[in-house]
Amino acid sequence: MIAVTAESSSVVSIPTPSYNPWPVKRADRKERYRLYYDVTRTGLSGLDIIFDAILAPNLFPPKWLTAVDRRIRASVGPRNHAFEAGDKWLTPEVATAAAAFFRDIADLLPSEPYIYPSRQGDLIAEFECSNGTLTIIVSPKYVILFAALNGLSLEQRIENWMSAKPELRRIVHELTEKLRTG
Repeated sequence: MIAVTAESSSVVSIPTPSYNPWPVKRADRKERYRLYYDVTRTGLSGLDIIFDAILAPNLFPPKWLTAVDRRIRASVGPRNHAFEAGDKWLTPEVATAAAAFFRDIADLLPSEPYIYPSRQGDLIAEFECSNGTLTIIVSPKYVILFAALNGLSLEQRIENWMSAKPELRRIVHELTEKLRTG
């Protein structure tokens, strides 16, 4: 004989098709658009929010990013090293800025870069594309982008790039699209 207690049993019921345990609360269409395009709450219009979402870093970085980050960290000069012009080492500040640059921009770049230090201690990254080359100079204070596209030369300099990342992403996106499409 099986004895069932109230503690070990459960009630099973089959709901009717009209039963809804979570009633839908519909907002008025005007209210939904007001919330979406509310400029006073965010200081941005809905289009700015969409634009920033498109130009935000990708959640899935390219496979080469970890290798480049390792190479940048390995290029930092030894502790107590007196950095001079023409040195083969990167300063810790440049290495940190370069790692942040690649972490924020890697999903827009065409391929894995060839990286090396400049004579002034900045990091230089070169990319080969089907329609030209892209050279990027990364410093803690500025980024310079050089693109050679079918005989044309394009140059962009972005000062204080750490505080202007959406603008930097937009410029890099435009240059890499030109290099991809020709």
